[in-house]
Amino acid sequence: MLIIDVSPSMESTDVSPTRLEAAKEAGKQFADELTPGINLGSIAFGGSARLPAAGADRIALGRQGKPAHQSRCPKGAFTAARRAKEQRVPISTTSFGTPCGYVDFDDQHLPVPVADDTLKTVADLSGGKIYHAADINQLKDVHATLQSQFGYETTRGDASGGWFRSGVIAVTMAALAGLAINRRLPSRPP
Repeated sequence: MLIIDVSPSMESTDVSPTRLEAAKEAGKQFADELTPGINLGSIAFGGSARLPAAGADRIALGRQGKPAHQSRCPKGAFTAARRAKEQRVPISTTSFGTPCGYVDFDDQHLPVPVADDTLKTVADLSGGKIYHAADINQLKDVHATLQSQFGYETTRGDASGGWFRSGVIAVTMAALAGLAINRRLPSRPP
């Protein structure tokens, strides 16, 4: 799953043009460059996760590291990270932006630093890694690193069982057809 924060903090211009636009661009490139056969889902969150299926609340973190599920406390995200580790599903996180990020809201200049501590804890608890990206190029490098960790294995199995069954069916059908045809043919006079 690729989870992208769409909260107001992502409107910060510490990453050009904004954190959100850069994240969307890098996310699209990430998806386009995945190995064929790898399925990728995406979740957008900004106070609450938006996903047509359940489960997004288990790993999404919102603005300032608050979980995007109903309890709104990091404890829920940490519990989910522990569960993910039990299921052997590491959660790798990426803090995107700079410590100096800000947004202007109602004539206020509000700081929106990235939530490194919470993201690191989620990654550590789940067995994943934390990455840092201060610009789009660094984010694309993180995505390339993650892509190199994805993959699948094709194993060749013994296909003779299917061919054997097909052969038995064909021989049986031929024998039955032969019996049916012999009954219909006139017998020779002596």
